[in-house]
Amino acid sequence: MKTADPPAQSVDICTTVFCRSPARRMLTIRWRPKGVLVDRDIIGACGLLCSSCEAFLATQANARAEIEAIATQWTARYSVAIEPDDVWCDGCMTSGAHLCRHADDCEIRACVVRRDLQTCADCTHYICDTLDAFLDKTAGFGTRERLEGLRPIF
Repeated sequence: MKTADPPAQSVDICTTVFCRSPARRMLTIRWRPKGVLVDRDIIGACGLLCSSCEAFLATQANARAEIEAIATQWTARYSVAIEPDDVWCDGCMTSGAHLCRHADDCEIRACVVRRDLQTCADCTHYICDTLDAFLDKTAGFGTRERLEGLRPIF
């Protein structure tokens, strides 16, 4: 017997599981309905999808040559000197060994950590001016939609 797919707009809250790993302050999401997220997505404080970032993927693969190539590409793209050691990244909410260089200077990450949240989506001040400006800059990455999908439903 074949079961019908749920409508594209449906959200089954019961299949959404939020977990915090003790080793990392990152959000691992298992979300089965049609939507923005899929099983094993790693989300940064701001809503960026870490698990699709070239730096995150190269770090997880322990691929030194890829990290060096990314550093070279980012140096050219952003007109700032980026060393390979600046690229290694396990995600901005990690407490582990690899934290991308810009994470320490990120206002959004600092705010989420200070408020002991998992992402901006959990904040009572959502959307603040700082986040709104960032979401406008990253519109092509789906950050706003991802955070909206994480907002608590009351």
